[in-house]
Amino acid sequence: MSDLLLAAFAGASFAFIGIGYRLGQPRGVRPIQAALVIGVAGSLCFGIAAGGFWPEGTPTKVVALGIITGLTQYLTIRFVRLALEMGPLSPLWCAVSVGFVPATVYAWIFLGESAAWYRCAGVAAGVLCVLAGSAQQPAPAPGAGEGGRRRSRGAYGLVLFVIFVINGVSFIAVKELGASRVGRSSNMMREFRDVFMLWEYLTIGVPCLVEVLVGWRERARFVPWLWCGLIAALGSMAGLWAIAECAHIDAAVIFTLSSIAAILTSAVASVAFFGEKVRPALFVMLGLGVLAAVLVNLDKLL
Repeated sequence: MSDLLLAAFAGASFAFIGIGYRLGQPRGVRPIQAALVIGVAGSLCFGIAAGGFWPEGTPTKVVALGIITGLTQYLTIRFVRLALEMGPLSPLWCAVSVGFVPATVYAWIFLGESAAWYRCAGVAAGVLCVLAGSAQQPAPAPGAGEGGRRRSRGAYGLVLFVIFVINGVSFIAVKELGASRVGRSSNMMREFRDVFMLWEYLTIGVPCLVEVLVGWRERARFVPWLWCGLIAALGSMAGLWAIAECAHIDAAVIFTLSSIAAILTSAVASVAFFGEKVRPALFVMLGLGVLAAVLVNLDKLL
């Protein structure tokens, strides 16, 4: 049960990345600027915990996957900005939120995890929960998808597909390391988590720093920038820590639960703190989220 709670906690924490971005929007803090704070904070925290960039005995695989994960997270930020300039928010929200699907399929095919009918049904219910969640999301801010660049539906769809794929890479990396065995350790992720995350946050932070310095004229006021970035950073670090702790259980369970928790937390925050209206989609989303959680854990409940 503790692993399931950790998965839900991870998702709720990840929601604070979006909350930090949202808080920064009216204060002139761009997502790339908040991402810089995430990269710096994560690099410092996990760098200290790791005790160095490449402690003795760390497999090259851990560092390589950390770099790949960080790069894909940076690219996700860049493609999200492009998507907002091309179209509405709801489809984008779906593309970002269903990033758990590639990792689940990867675990079924390459890691031999159970693809029982109830797990498949649970993942499908999770995807439907995401679709319902997108209907609850607010319209994009003025200039996002309206006054910005207009492209064909095909180009917009291609961008969304790219986001869907690259955003799933981080889940795949976590699951791959969580499923591996090293000596007496339970798995690579638990053994070398701090090194993996150090390289992930470094790879996020360095290109963000370059981009912020290049566009220095667009800098935000320091205090809002810092606080909004720290909210997103704490959500990111807490979420990654929790998901790494339970990476040894089936991907269909941890990633479906964490994604549902992220969606629900974001929806509640939107209603409670950002003045969004409660729509019927919210209750549909709640029902589908409960259904998905039950189905992916059906073997444990029976």
